Amino acid sequence: MDSAKDPLGNNYAVGYTIQHLGLFYRTDKVNEITSWKDLSRADLAGYLTIPKITTTYGPSLIYMLSKAWTGDFYNTDVGWDKLEALVPSLVTAYSRSSELNTLVLQEEVYAAPYASFAWGGIKNSGLAVKSVIPKEGLVGSFSMVSIGAGTQKEELAHLYIDHLLSYDVQLSEAMDLVDSPVHNDVVLPPEIAENLTYGDDLLGQLNFFSHEEMAANQEEWIDRWNAIFSE
Repeated sequence: MDSAKDPLGNNYAVGYTIQHLGLFYRTDKVNEITSWKDLSRADLAGYLTIPKITTTYGPSLIYMLSKAWTGDFYNTDVGWDKLEALVPSLVTAYSRSSELNTLVLQEEVYAAPYASFAWGGIKNSGLAVKSVIPKEGLVGSFSMVSIGAGTQKEELAHLYIDHLLSYDVQLSEAMDLVDSPVHNDVVLPPEIAENLTYGDDLLGQLNFFSHEEMAANQEEWIDRWNAIFSE
């Protein structure tokens, strides 16, 4: 996968697995979800959760709300306004996927943004859950590995990266639903593939956001989040 070869630029890292942030909903409790806009619907009020701003996908939620409501990922003042409007509808904001899984199992949450590596647990709840690709798309990200400057074990580091990217490891992680492969030669059966970030149709819906930009915004956005949630 070409986009995994240098996801940060300047050869700082290699992506060795790929994930996405999507939406799911309870088909027996709420109407169909087709857009990130739908998080604002009245029928989700009191049964909704979102990732905190300090999580991997927290900042990306702002971009997706901005896109849904204005057509522009980077019109983020609107995204923040829409986030603030969501607060009364939230059960909570979650820090870890395990928290989301618990909320689903306890039937406190009927819809939420979720990280693809958590989908197996949500699906195995036995509840009527469905993942969707919203019309604005999904958020993509890579798990990345780097070699520290000045390392005395550079050869071993390269061997470790080769191991992570090897066909056998990529296939095994995918088959165990640990994570999704970046190795183009890995072919998965449909019952596995549907649970992962896999396949041309899904991969074509991924939006990637600048890590550099998110890092530059981090302090301001955390302060903005805290101000909203402390009211």
